[in-house]
Amino acid sequence: TLRGAIDWSYELLDEPARTLLARLSVFAGGCSLEAAEAVCDATLDGLESLIEKNLLRQEEGLGGEPRFTMLETIREYAAERLEERPDADETRRRHLGYFVDWYTQRKESRLGDPPLVGDYERDEQEHENAQVALAFAQGSGAADAELRLCDGVSMFWRVRGLFDHGRSRLEAALARATDAPAEHRAWALTDLAHMSWPIGRWDDAYRLGNEAVELFDRLDDDRGRAFASNTLGIAADGLGRTEEAVRFYEDAEEAFRRAGAVHALGVVLNNRGYSLLMQGRPGPAEAILREADGLFPNDGSIVLNLGLAAFQQGRVDEAAAGYIRGLRIGLEGGNPEIQFYGLEGLACVAAARGEHAMAARLWGASETLRESINAPLQGGERLTHDEQVARSRDELGADALNAAWAEGRAMDAEAATALALSLA
Repeated sequence: TLRGAIDWSYELLDEPARTLLARLSVFAGGCSLEAAEAVCDATLDGLESLIEKNLLRQEEGLGGEPRFTMLETIREYAAERLEERPDADETRRRHLGYFVDWYTQRKESRLGDPPLVGDYERDEQEHENAQVALAFAQGSGAADAELRLCDGVSMFWRVRGLFDHGRSRLEAALARATDAPAEHRAWALTDLAHMSWPIGRWDDAYRLGNEAVELFDRLDDDRGRAFASNTLGIAADGLGRTEEAVRFYEDAEEAFRRAGAVHALGVVLNNRGYSLLMQGRPGPAEAILREADGLFPNDGSIVLNLGLAAFQQGRVDEAAAGYIRGLRIGLEGGNPEIQFYGLEGLACVAAARGEHAMAARLWGASETLRESINAPLQGGERLTHDEQVARSRDELGADALNAAWAEGRAMDAEAATALALSLA
């Protein structure tokens, strides 16, 4: 009955309206006016005509911008009609090209300037479209477009903790795009390296980072080499190759200072500071981290590292303030990795204050969150974690510690966050 009603409505349309409806089915999760115009040659009058006939809906998107969506049953019907048209593949190619350009521009902007809080909400809004475009690229053999789109989306995958998903997408794209321009492969290799170390794949991150640096060297691309060197420094640190890591960080730092790339410089200084924290040198680390915080304020990773520096120097209340600030940044930005490190830090604060049952609950909540993104606890946080857990076990006893830990694992995110923020 429903299909008959849609069919009846479709038959009443003139040919331009039928064409537009069919083409709009290529979008998943809706589209902006700009996207509809670019991909489907839509006009506002044409869109409004479909809205009046209840074949299309207009909603308020981010920032109050109009967003056009279809009921799924109507979209399925329109997709069947698109299949009948000679321009079906051309419409999909235009959809792919639009989102390659859209995500590439967003990544390029973020390489120059720090993203604002909530910036990744737009990426999330278009993520279904990105998945559809990637599927078409893969099926049609558009290997370079697939690689470029993966590169553009990679920052979103990284921030949202989609490490396994991002890795599998990038690996598949690199395997198919063997003839892609070296520049595109170099950035994708850097992305893949950067997606590998948070889940403990240090050897992979080191190998991929080296490949990226070599490609950027051949291209004489100083900026690309600097970003790859920074990632390679993180991997070297994770493998215990401290001297190598320092050299890679210094290479990247020099290049970014020379280029006046303030945001990127803040990122490298943060990594240098964290490296010193892992070496048990919180004083020098804190000085570098404060410079990073001045260049890139409100970055969750920098804020949490400052909290760890304060904690390592016995300034527990200051550490608590830093961890709480970092946790809030992670919550506002939808970054689960920052959130779990914030919870972890506050658990250690609770233990240092003698609130051992609370500490165990927060460790349990943190453990659940990091397992959800397959990101093991590592580096300086692991050392601090082991010390404080041992302290709480001595105070509570193993049974009480385990019971409180289990309570934390069962908490929802809202309850765990409220418990953590009570340490302010």
